[in-house]
Amino acid sequence: MGAGGQQFIAPQFHGTIYLPASSFENVIIPHRALFVVPLTNEELDVYEVSGPSRVTARLCRQSGYYPFPTWCDRTRATVFSAADVQAIKAEPVSHTPRAMLFDSGVIAQGSKLSLSVSPNEQERFISLLKTLPAETALMLSLGVDSRANAFLVWAPGDSQAVTPPGSDGSIMSGSFLEILPGVDKVECRRFGDGYVVMLTNDAWNKLKSSVSVRKDFTVAATEGGDLNEFTITFSKSVYQNPVDGKDYVAEGGWQEYKPNTKKAKSDGGPVVVDEIVLLTDQSKLKTYISVEVLANYVKEIEKTATLHFAQTKKETTPYEMIIDSEVSPGNKAVFRIAAKPEGLSDALVKALYAKLNALQAPAANGPVRFQVLLKLWPK
Repeated sequence: MGAGGQQFIAPQFHGTIYLPASSFENVIIPHRALFVVPLTNEELDVYEVSGPSRVTARLCRQSGYYPFPTWCDRTRATVFSAADVQAIKAEPVSHTPRAMLFDSGVIAQGSKLSLSVSPNEQERFISLLKTLPAETALMLSLGVDSRANAFLVWAPGDSQAVTPPGSDGSIMSGSFLEILPGVDKVECRRFGDGYVVMLTNDAWNKLKSSVSVRKDFTVAATEGGDLNEFTITFSKSVYQNPVDGKDYVAEGGWQEYKPNTKKAKSDGGPVVVDEIVLLTDQSKLKTYISVEVLANYVKEIEKTATLHFAQTKKETTPYEMIIDSEVSPGNKAVFRIAAKPEGLSDALVKALYAKLNALQAPAANGPVRFQVLLKLWPK
């Protein structure tokens, strides 16, 4: 955050925050570049109390640009009133110890709540829990989770959501997660524009034990609430690609994206989309391609594979398939396909290559690589 004065860009702005840069069409942005976002006094007050995401969510709603605007409108009004600031300061979550983990995020998908801790913040997270006094709540101020397709926006009395174009809003990211130990029963619920997890002392001790060795943690809720499970995952910075055998390193960690229903078959045929793995560091990805464009391209690949196998003779052997794709500037794409066990028809795979190569590759400002993992004729 920076301090300014009356002549800083426009009279209503009195400071700035710095946010990760995202891509513009036909504009190359340096890796790990930052945007300078001017804020009003009220917005700076909210930042101090609640962190950046509560502010950027309101800016997103005002501008209509997800996850937050990457430009400065010199004529824009403040997104918080003085009454909003007082209401936020009066919230119980504003009076608990707070830590900033902007590279990490929390999502609610269905009835499950999941905190993903990025590699570069894992050591700090472990240290926070280790030194936290017994039965003391901790509020984590988080960024927009890269797994999400919607983000909660604070409002007095309740919260709404913002989404990118075409999103169904089914994976909801929050601006904070509060962990509250020392209660009688485990409970997980949404609170305003974030989430609260209440843990028994036994669950709290198990959580700290798992976190201390970077082991994923899961606990089921035992009390009424809109969410029945809470998970902490530690993103890995190294991913071994089974297609080329190489190790890929990402500063922010790799994310695996799974469908909402684990065993639901695609409408077009005997294909289950198991997961999507991004092989481009997400801090770079945002400077190379928009999330919406990439998501639409992945859907076209899924649709092409599904229709392709729907038109072939049903196999008695189930297969696992990886479609590895690398998109580069100039609307170019290269595909690599691997399947196991051995025995899938070469002609069938070659025909799939031809159909994938016929797709229109999206525009990108840098190399974007990802994998679509499929199950063929699953039993």
